[in-house]
Formats: sequence, structure tokens, C-alpha cells
Amino acid sequence: MVYGLLFSGLLLGSFQEPVVLVTTAPDLASSVAQLDRIRDAGMHVRVVTGPGVFFGTLEENASTDMLMRMGAIIRAEETSDRHGSSIAQDLALDYLAALEEGRFDPLTTRVPMDWDGHPDHQLSRSEAEHESGDREAQTAPDWTCSNSYNSEYMAGTVYVGAFFVESNGVVDTDQYTWTPQAVSDVELQLLDAWSIWSWTAQQHGVTVTAVLELYGPGTSTTLQPYEPVLHPSTEDHLWIGAIMGNLGFSGSGHLAACDAFNSSKRLVLNATHSYCSFIAYNPPAQGASSAFTDGRIGYAYLGGPYLQLLYKANGWGTDQVNRVFGHETAHIFHAFDEYAGSGTSNCARAFNGTQNANFQGAQCNGMAPCVMVGNTWTGSGATRQWDLCAHTPAHLGWNSLLVPPTPKKPLNDTVLTTQPVMFKWQRNGAPPSAYGYLKVFDRSSGDLVQCVYSGQNDSLPLNLVNGSYEWTISQGNTNDASGWAGVLGAAGQFKVNAPLNASFTRAPAVVCAGSYVDFTNTSTGAPVSWSWDFPGGQPAAYDGPDPPPVLYMIPGYKSVSLTVSDGSTEHTFTQNNAVTVTGGQPLPFVQDMNGGGFPPPGWSATTTGQGLAWSGDAVPGCGAQTSAFVNGWSYHGPAATARLSTPRIDLTQATLPYLKFRYSYAPKSPAATEMLQVYGHDCGQVNTATFFNRAGAALATNGGGFVSGQPWMPTTCEVWHEVALPVDALVGRISQFWFNLFSIGGQNVFVDDVTVFDGVRLPVRVLLQGPWDEEEQLMDDGLRGAGLVPDAEPFTAAGYVFPDAGIGQMAAPGVLAVTGPQAIVDWVVLELRDAADPAQVLFVRPALLRRDGSVVDHDGVLPPRIALPAGNYFVSIRHRNHLGTMTATAVPVANGMQPIDLSDPATAVWGADARRIQGNKALLWCGDADQDHRVRYTGNGNDRDTILLTVGSTTPNNSVPGYLPQDTNLNGHVRYTGNSNDRDAILLNVGAGTPSNQRVEQIP
Repeated sequence: MVYGLLFSGLLLGSFQEPVVLVTTAPDLASSVAQLDRIRDAGMHVRVVTGPGVFFGTLEENASTDMLMRMGAIIRAEETSDRHGSSIAQDLALDYLAALEEGRFDPLTTRVPMDWDGHPDHQLSRSEAEHESGDREAQTAPDWTCSNSYNSEYMAGTVYVGAFFVESNGVVDTDQYTWTPQAVSDVELQLLDAWSIWSWTAQQHGVTVTAVLELYGPGTSTTLQPYEPVLHPSTEDHLWIGAIMGNLGFSGSGHLAACDAFNSSKRLVLNATHSYCSFIAYNPPAQGASSAFTDGRIGYAYLGGPYLQLLYKANGWGTDQVNRVFGHETAHIFHAFDEYAGSGTSNCARAFNGTQNANFQGAQCNGMAPCVMVGNTWTGSGATRQWDLCAHTPAHLGWNSLLVPPTPKKPLNDTVLTTQPVMFKWQRNGAPPSAYGYLKVFDRSSGDLVQCVYSGQNDSLPLNLVNGSYEWTISQGNTNDASGWAGVLGAAGQFKVNAPLNASFTRAPAVVCAGSYVDFTNTSTGAPVSWSWDFPGGQPAAYDGPDPPPVLYMIPGYKSVSLTVSDGSTEHTFTQNNAVTVTGGQPLPFVQDMNGGGFPPPGWSATTTGQGLAWSGDAVPGCGAQTSAFVNGWSYHGPAATARLSTPRIDLTQATLPYLKFRYSYAPKSPAATEMLQVYGHDCGQVNTATFFNRAGAALATNGGGFVSGQPWMPTTCEVWHEVALPVDALVGRISQFWFNLFSIGGQNVFVDDVTVFDGVRLPVRVLLQGPWDEEEQLMDDGLRGAGLVPDAEPFTAAGYVFPDAGIGQMAAPGVLAVTGPQAIVDWVVLELRDAADPAQVLFVRPALLRRDGSVVDHDGVLPPRIALPAGNYFVSIRHRNHLGTMTATAVPVANGMQPIDLSDPATAVWGADARRIQGNKALLWCGDADQDHRVRYTGNGNDRDTILLTVGSTTPNNSVPGYLPQDTNLNGHVRYTGNSNDRDAILLNVGAGTPSNQRVEQIP
């Protein structure tokens, strides 16, 4: 405890003398609770530096007796008397001494800097980043239904959490370690900035006190894995999220975590506002950068929840942290940047109905000095005040605030016996842009019972169970560029004593199959039990007041019932047809655009204007009659978008859905190109995804050549491109697809044959003769063991063309490291062919082959995914140096089918002697070393000579390692002679007694 001098009667000292008051308050909450008494005693408290430590100035009417009863007062000349002082006391006394010494006088000259090299440091968060969530109790002053609006105007008690960020070396080396001297220096400057703000506010008739809580470096709170100055400012979520996590706060992101932390501090301290400050250490003496890697030197979010500082910001000295902190703190309370390099958008900003009017870089030009221009103050010592532009006090909420709404009824503990409760209030001249929230609290627990958006209304009905309540109404506007700080009206009290009555609301009332409906219990009386019935929903029943969202999968009209009981009586409310569940077009969905009208039934075509639009056009060649197209050739307007929308399509039962279509396009020039985007969403647009997005050369189907002398028209099949897109993001949903065409005027784009279907997984087994081990009854995986099986399928590089179907053509990480029967032997090609014409390949894809003969997808586990609907197909399989094989007939292909076992001699295959029968296994013939789909030992194009040339015609005993087609036994080496050579198998397969024979692959 610090013992200062106490005086009886009137306090000695001058008016506005800076002093420190030390009380016995054990924590910050108790300290905040003492503020009103201290102010009544004539001390203007500027900053609470810790439990029981208050820095401020004495007012003209200061009362010695009242202050003496609370603690000890220390004046500047008494700061050396520190017997057992706390850290918070030392900070306050050090600051008092610094003021006496004139440390912060005069205003020091800024370091030169190039503002154009630094991004804006005034940030705005999107609405999506304001995490919704009810406040915990009525003492928290949020005016909305979320924790996000913490610091909308500078008044009352402001909690300031200051975090000295330090790396623990886990990810980034702790390159710069805070020194005690640097920490003490920054702490003093933070206190100084807020002392100036508090005095400045007082000159405008506003009382504001900061509660400063310091989280020093090297603690379990501020230690985290990152060194901030080594990152761009856009990665501040790394260290801020980690620090918030250390404190036990999380959310949908670091902003939400800060919101939750700030809200908790306001709740515990009964503070008016709150925000966090994160200070990163970058000492110039160690050559540290004076900016984040993206050039930003410091920044804050308008309205909170935090600001970020550097110890050494480019353009500012380490002795000017107070000036930078003061500027960024003003952003927290909605003051806008005014310096010329901060962005012309500041000229159009307004807050609390007051337009920005001092921005130095645009038409609202003003040259007045201002804390938002040059971080400047006027005065000396404890009477310094920030230079404010004329409009800044309004932005800070020191004037021009909305008049709080006035509650009209219910008030004065009125007892209400009927439902709903009708709340009424007066908006007191609030503009149409201001909206509000009605909140109802349980008076016994303080818990929030309901929070409802009230918009611009002045009344609202709500159903409430019996009890005692308090309610508040607010109004404001959260827009950072034209909003109003939120204000709360006075609280009203009432009681409810109504009969038992079951009731509920639901939203939405009309949904697509596969969507959720929220049900809200609005029962009245004093129910103690609630029983819900949701026929056709998931769950179908629920016991309790607040059911989870109910999923409806089957189209139709759904009734809902709720039964409530108060222990002696029951009441049931049933709403027939409470929910309408709509469906979509069944699978497979097919549209060939040949129906005679455009857009086809159920489809829609829209445009952003300017004449760019989808239409139907007759197209010659390649079986097309009519195609959807956009006439980009004739369009000469500004950038525009044409949209073609499918009907709703039912994917509720789909497991492997695909969207397939054909398109044709040729770019006009490098500067005049189009972009085609395919976007999908469910009917509530909860699940959305972009499945296709190509432009210019990537979209071209004519090889990429420019067509500038005439409109593009596809006349041959070669200039059409087919795409099959997996649309798994919409599984289980009623969905819709948009074909968006973006153009500034270039060439025509055509789309045709749109189909949506459920794909299949096709299980196949096959064995290769080359690596077959008769004893183990498995194929050898010598190629994999030698690290020779490529991660990427090898067929494209060899000239094979696969469809554009989003197929994984890379082995998934770790797949080639698997050993045992599931180890990978090599890549193969799987084909599905037309049931009426087996020479027509409908779909082809690469796949992996395991030692046990299973053909698997790139994950090494599941059967290959096929971009075709279930149906009858010829199935064939090929390998790069084995002869392929095909089923003898078209076979049914569907999800859940038994494997097509081409390794079983009993499985009929196309042609004669198409596989080698060895014991009870059928193997694909090996020996196609030159990959011409034949195996020859002699004559032109024989496979034996290819092997000899590989090892060297003059060195037949040589051995060449590698992933090579001449390696017919797949052991990772090409050998012409000796054990495990690749030549003998060829002779064996054509017949040792008939070496001039040949074997031809039996696939049409």
C-alpha cells in the first residue's frame, strides 16, 4: 500500500492538479464501483491503472473529507514514497512524475514517411463478421442482439485491455523479445493517451474514464506462436485468435472472440464500452521492420473490437506511441481518418448525422489540425487536449447522438393477464435510417428472455410466460459510413399472469425438401413441460421448450403440434399445414434446348441490363438443333452479366451428383474475352458453390485462336467441349444452377445438353500377368516399393485424353506408402462404353490398381467414381503394357453393385482368348512393350526389339531401372536376358513353338 499525505479540511493544491488516489479496492470491478463516489468528492478520474489505483485531477470543489475516507492521495512531489507499492501504483506514480518533469512536452516532430506506401489503417468489418449472440445479463449494454457493438461512442467507463504480444517460438522464432524498459515506456504512453482523451472529453462536457488492464509479455496470456512483424496485418487473426484462446474465448473467428472477451469485461466491470489493444515489439535497434509485411503500420476497426499497434511505426518514434494510440483509439469510437493519404472514401462518410468535413485529400478538403490528421494535441502537462476537427466530437458521440427512445407501456410493474404483451415506445424523432431492438429480461435472474429486431416500429407484440420482467428498447444504425451510435431507453418493469396457452411460430413457412425450419415456443401461462410433434420431420418429436431446427426431406404439407402443461392442466395447439415443403425436378434431369421455346419451361433468363442476354439459337452440325447462347459479338456496352437459371432440381436422394453440359467458345482478342461461371445453390442459398469458372483462353474450345472477323459459330463437334462437374456441395438439397456469362463485348458463347444425374462408383477387379505371384496369389508391388509409381496418372503425358469431369488424377497423399495386399501396383484406365455400340466410349478415367486386384479411386480405398448415371454399359480396362479386356455384354452398373471380377475366368469377356487363364485366375496378357495393343515376338513392330533397344543392342545383359513400358513384369527394371527378364514372357504368350504368332487386344 502507498501512503501519501492526507490533509484535513480543504485539500492543498491547485485546481486541476494531477494526483493519484489509492484505495483498498481489491479488483477492477470494485474499483469501477467506487468511481461515482470519487467523482462526487471532486476528483476527475481519467484512468484506473489497476485495482484501487486512480489517476486524475482535482476539481475546484474537491472535498478532502470524502476522499480521505476512501484512500490516500499522492501528489507529484510525493511519488518517491513507495513502500510496498503494486505494479499498478508504480505505473500511476511514474506517470505523475513524468508529467511533473514535462516528459511529454512539447509535441515532438514526426519522422518523415511516405504515406502512399502504407494501406489505410481505418478498417470496417462486414455484417457477416458481427457474430450474433444474446448478451448474458441486463448489465451488459449492447444495444443489438449481438456482442459486436462494444465501442460506439466515447463516454462513461471504457475498458481497455492492452496485450504486449510475444512469440513462444513454436511457429515463428521469438526474434524480438520485449524488454522491461520498453514495456514500461509503452505503458506510460498508453496511460498518457487516455489521460488526454479524458481531459478532452471533459472540455466538451462529457465524462469518460478508462480502465486500463495490462497483459505483459511472456505470460501464459500473451505468449503465442507468432512474431507479428514477420506477417502481413491481414494475418493478425493468428496471434489475436491465439491470445483470445489462451483466455478461453473463441467464436467464428478472432473478431468474434474479441467481441466475447470485451462483452465479458463490460459485464464484470459494469463498463459502458470496451476494446482491446495489441502491441507488437519491433525494436529499431535490432533492425526490425517498422511496418507489417503488407506495409500497414497500425490500424483499428471502426466501432471496435480492437486496434493493433507497433512499438516502432514507420513515421513515428518510439516516444510517440501515445500519439498513434490516441489516433487509433478514436477509430474505435467512430472517428474517421482525415489525412490526405487515407482514401477518398472518407469524404463521403458520416456518423451520428454529421458529415466528414476535414478530409485533406478530396472535395471535402479542410486543413485544420486534428488528431485524425497528424495525431496532434494542444496544451501541456495534464491540460493537454487532442486537436479535434469540428465534426469529430459528433463522430465520437459527444454531441448529435440520437435521443434514446422512451418506453410507454408496459411500465410501473403493471400486471398483464392477456397475451400477447403489446410493447409501445416513442422514437423521439429518430430518422428513418435508425432501427432498434426490443429486449426482455427476467427480473429475478437478469437473463435475457427475448431479443427482437424492432426496425423502425414503435410497437411490437410478444408472448411471454408468467413472471416478472424488465424491458428496454434501443435505436441506432450499425453502418460504419452513415450510421448512428446505438442508444438505450430507460427500462420498464411489468409482470405477466396469464392463462396456460400453447403457441409457437415457425420460420420459414415454405421450404424446399432438404431444408430446416426453426420453431419458436411462444406459449403463455406457467408451463413446466412442452411436448412437440413434427410429423414428417427430423426429429419427429421433441420434449422441451426450445426444439432444434427440424429437417424436412419429403415434399408435402406438414402439420405441427405443441402440448404444454403447468402440472395440473394441459393445452394443445395444432397448426395444420404449418410447413409447406416443395420439391424439384427428379433425376436424371435432361434439357437439350430443342423444345421450341426459350428459355425452356422452368428455366429463367435474366440480365444486369445493357442488352446482354441468353437466348436460343439454331446451331448447325454435331447433332445440335438449338442451343442456348449469348450474343457477345453484337454486344458493345459496359461490363454486364447474363444469367440462365435451371429449374429447381431434387438432389435430396443423390449421393454422387453431377452437372454435365457442352459449351463452345472462341475469344475475339486478348482484351475482349468472356467468362463463363456455373454457380449452384440450395433454395435457401444456405449452401452455395462455384463449380466452373473459366475465361478467355481457358474457356476457348477452338484451341485458343482468336476469331475477330466474324461471329463465332460452332459447326463441328471438335469445337464443342463437354464438362461433367461433381456438385457434391449440394447433396441432400433441392438445388438450382446458374450459368453466368460476363462480357464487355467479344464473342458468342454457346451452351447445350444440360443434364444433372447421380453418378456411380464402379467396383472392378483385374489381375496383371506381369507382376502376378502365383504363390502369394497377389501381384507384386515392385514399382511402388522402388518409388517408381508416379503420383500423377501417366496416360495424359502419353497422349491419352480424359473428359473434363473433375476426376482426381493424382494419388492422394499417403496412398503410395500403403503396404500389404492393399498396396498400389500401378495405374490403369477404366472405360464405360455404350450398350448399343461398344466401340463408343462414354466415359473414361484413370484409376489405381491394388495388389489384390481391386481397382480403386485416387484415395486408394473407394471404387472409382464414374460421371455417368446408373445403367447398362460395356466395361473395359486397359494397362500401359498389358492387353486390355472388356465385358462380353453390357452389364448393369449401379451404386452398391457387386464387383465386376475380370480376374474370374467365369466372367465372360469380349472376343476369344482375351485373357491368360492361369489356375483359377484370369490375367491380362503382358508384353505390349511398344504400346500398340498387340504382343509380338518377331516381325515388324515386335515388342522384343523394343526391350533390346532399351537395355542397349550391344549390351543385352544390361539392366535399366525406371517406370518404363518395356518393364513387362513391373519389377522396376528392364532386362533382356537373365532371371526375371522381360523378353521371355512375350515368347511364352505368343507360343514358344510359334514365335511368329501375335496376340491382339480384344476391345473394339
